[in-house]
Amino acid sequence: MLGVIRPGHDWLIENKQARFYRDWTTTHEPKAWDRYFAAAEHEGAPEVKKWRTATHLVRISICNGLPITELHSQHVLAYRDFLVSTGRMPGDLLAMWHYGRRGGLFAGEADDLRHYLIAKRLSPTELVDRFNVRAPSVRGLLIAYLAEIAVGQDYASLDGTSRNLVKLFWKPIEDANPGIDTISLTKAQASAWKEWLRTKPDGTPRRHAESILGAVRSFYLDVAAWSHEDPSTWAHWAVSCPVSIRDVRGQQKRRAQRAHRMHARTRTLTPHVDALVAAARRAYVQAAELQAVATTAPFGEPFAVHGSTYIKHTPGKRADRVRIHVLQDGSEKRVDIHYTVTRAFMTWTIIEVLRHTGIRIEEMLELTHLSIKQYRKPDGTVIPLLQIAPSKTDQERIFPCSPELTTTLARLVEFVSIDGRVPLCCRIDTQERQVSAPMPHLIQIREGGRSRVINQCTVRKWLSELANSMALKDADGTSLHFTPHDFRRIFITDIVNAGFPIHLAAKMVGHNNIEVTRGYTAVYQKDVFEAYDRFIDNRRQARPSAEYREPTQAEWDEFVEHFGQRRIALGNCHRPYGSDCSHEHACIRCDFCEVEPAQAARLDEIRDNLRLQVVEAQKNRWLGDVNQLRLTIEHADRKAARLAALTEAAPVLLAAHTS
Repeated sequence: MLGVIRPGHDWLIENKQARFYRDWTTTHEPKAWDRYFAAAEHEGAPEVKKWRTATHLVRISICNGLPITELHSQHVLAYRDFLVSTGRMPGDLLAMWHYGRRGGLFAGEADDLRHYLIAKRLSPTELVDRFNVRAPSVRGLLIAYLAEIAVGQDYASLDGTSRNLVKLFWKPIEDANPGIDTISLTKAQASAWKEWLRTKPDGTPRRHAESILGAVRSFYLDVAAWSHEDPSTWAHWAVSCPVSIRDVRGQQKRRAQRAHRMHARTRTLTPHVDALVAAARRAYVQAAELQAVATTAPFGEPFAVHGSTYIKHTPGKRADRVRIHVLQDGSEKRVDIHYTVTRAFMTWTIIEVLRHTGIRIEEMLELTHLSIKQYRKPDGTVIPLLQIAPSKTDQERIFPCSPELTTTLARLVEFVSIDGRVPLCCRIDTQERQVSAPMPHLIQIREGGRSRVINQCTVRKWLSELANSMALKDADGTSLHFTPHDFRRIFITDIVNAGFPIHLAAKMVGHNNIEVTRGYTAVYQKDVFEAYDRFIDNRRQARPSAEYREPTQAEWDEFVEHFGQRRIALGNCHRPYGSDCSHEHACIRCDFCEVEPAQAARLDEIRDNLRLQVVEAQKNRWLGDVNQLRLTIEHADRKAARLAALTEAAPVLLAAHTS
C-alpha cells in the first residue's frame, strides 16, 4: 500500500484479495478514481465490470510505480502483452481504457486503445524490407516503384502489390538464383518461377496466380514507360518482361469465367432475397419478444416463448448485472438476451441497407448520423438523402432514400441512440491501418459499457449464419450463402432490369457527379461536426476538383423542376434524375412508383377494378387481356404489401440535419 515494493504482474494476478484493490482506490488519488468510476457508471457499466476494469488499472499502477494520472499507452500495452503471453484474455482492457479516457486519464492519448494495437502503416521501404531482399540494387528499385505508385493506390492495394512483387516474385527468384542482382531474367529463370507459382508450399494449386502474373507484368511495363520520362531513374531497369501476353491471355479468359460465375450466382440468389429479409425480421421480432418476457420473468422460473422453454439465469453475486441471461430447453449454455436482440436487429438492418442502396460494405460501415441529409424542394416537399463518403478511389455521391431505406435508417437511429443521441465511437479500418475520429457511426453495437463499430468479418459471419439457419439450397442441393457484395450485384441487376439506363446505374453506385448542399442540426457538439467535416474534406482532396464544381442556375432550376413533375395519382415517381419514363406511364407495374399511405384506398379501388376487368375478359374470351391484367394485379398486390409493411413498421422521425 505504501509503494515500497513493486510486485510483478503474475503475483498481483494471483492475489485474489478484492478488498486490497478497493482499498487502493480510496488511498491513492481518490479524486482521479472518483472520475474513473463516474465515467464507467455514465457509460452504463455494471458494478462488476467497473471493478474488474479498475483491478487491471491498479495492477498497472503498482507494477510501474506510477499514479494512475501518469500512466500512458506503453504501460497498458506492456500489461496486455503479459496477459497474452500467459494465455489470459485482455478483453477488459478496451473498456478500462475507454472509462479512463472519459475520466480524464491517459491525457493526450487516442480515445480507443485499438489505435495502438493496429500496426502502423509501413513505408515503401518497410514494405520491401520485411521480406529481406538481398540484392541492394533490386531493393532500391522495388522501393522506388512502390513509392511511385503509392500516390494512386490505397494502402491495402499497395500492401498487396508489395507482397506480389517482393514475396511472391523476387524472393523466390533470389532464393533459386543466389547472387542475382538484375530483373533481366533468362527464359529458364522465368519458366522456373512460373512453375513455382502454380502451387503453394503445401502442394495445393495457387488460386490467384493470374493476379500475381498481372502485377509483375504491370511492374515491368511501368518501368519501361517511365524510362522515357525519367531515364536517369528507370532506363537502367527497362528490360524484357518475363510475363508475356500469352501468359496473361489466360487471365482474361479466367476473368470472363469468373464474371460468368458471378452472374450465375446473382441469378441464383435473387429469388431468395425476400425470404432472407423475412427470416432476419422474424429473428428480430422473436428476440425482442423473448427480451420482453425475460425482463419481467422471475429468476429460476421457466417460461415459454415461441414454443421454446427458457429459465432466467440467477446471477448470484452478480445481482447488479444489467444484461439478462437465460437457459434454453434445459441447456447449460447461457443466452445473452441483449446480444441476441442486438445481433438480430443489426443483421436485419444491414441486409436492408445493403439491398436498398447497393453500397459497398466499407461504405456502409462508414455511415454516420451525419450522413443522413435532406433536400427541401421549393414546394416544401422533403427528400431524404444518404451521403456516401468519398474515398481515394471512388467519388462522393448523394443517394436518394427510398421509403424502405428511410424507414430502416429511422429504426437504426432510434435503436442505437442513447438519450436521443447516437453515441460517438471510432471506426477501426484494419485494411487501411487507420482509426477515425469519434463520430456517431450508425452500424455500431454496445459492449462492456462502450460503443464500437461492427467490423467486416462480423457482418459476413452474421449473414452466413442467417443463411445457414434457413438451410438455403440451390437446385443441385448445394448450400447457399450471402455476402455483402452479393446485395450490390443484385441491386444493380434489379434497377437495370427495371429499365434504368445502365450508364446512370453506374453513376448511382459510385460515379455520381451531383453535389447536394447539406446541413446539420444542433444534435452533436461542435467538435463532432468539425471532425466529420475534416473526414469528408480529406476524402475529397483525393478526388478531381472538377467533380465539385458549382452547378449553374439553369442546371439547378432544371434539377428542381425535374422532380417537381413527378407527382402521380398514387404518390410519386422515383425514377432517377435524368431518366425518362420507360414504362409509358404504366405506373402500377413500375418499381419506381411509390404509393403514399394516403392513397391506399385508391390503390385498393384499382385492384378491385382490375379483378372486375379479369372477370369481364374471361367472360368474353379476351385471353391476351386476361394474362396482362393478371400480371398488373401481381404488381398491384406487391405494392399493397409493401405499403402495409411500411405502415406496420411505424418509423420514428429521422434526426435529419438541416441547414
